Amino acid sequence: MAINVNEAVQKIKAKGAKNVRIVPMTGQSISDGDYQIELMEAGSNNWQPLVSGIKKKMAEDLVSQAINKVILG
Repeated sequence: MAINVNEAVQKIKAKGAKNVRIVPMTGQSISDGDYQIELMEAGSNNWQPLVSGIKKKMAEDLVSQAINKVILG
């Protein structure tokens, strides 16, 4: 999946840290599989994928950049 980093960062910023999560994709290994970034839909309890098929570190870096927090690890 092609990733528009600027668009993803802007959407994450707009939703805020409480409405963003990073989860492993279905059927993928937690340790070395692919992950996706999901955003909470406004007014519902539905999570919608924003970016799929990326490694955990990249997903963490995108979210960190968007919410201006450093993730140490």
